[in-house]
Amino acid sequence: MPGLVLIPVWAACIILGIALFFFPRLKFLSARLMLGSTIGVLCSFAVSNITLIVMSTLTTGRLVRIGYYAGLTLGAVIGAIVGVMASWTLNAPVVRKDRNE
Repeated sequence: MPGLVLIPVWAACIILGIALFFFPRLKFLSARLMLGSTIGVLCSFAVSNITLIVMSTLTTGRLVRIGYYAGLTLGAVIGAIVGVMASWTLNAPVVRKDRNE
């Protein structure tokens, strides 16, 4: 199942985000990486499960599998974009404060 690959990739992104937090010049990337990957994984699982539920009632077989893969991909992309935008909003006051000093 391709969904099982997402958890190790997400864990690697979280570990990398924690490591980036200790470098002052890269601290802003830490929140973007952690929020982007976390919200991406959550949206990916949500969209793929909703797709499985809807598609299984309408069709069977190959279309359900294609819908599941499309749901994983679309959910990950949407979630990553939302996560990066959320971290951008959260980091805006911090970045402005660092530039003024």
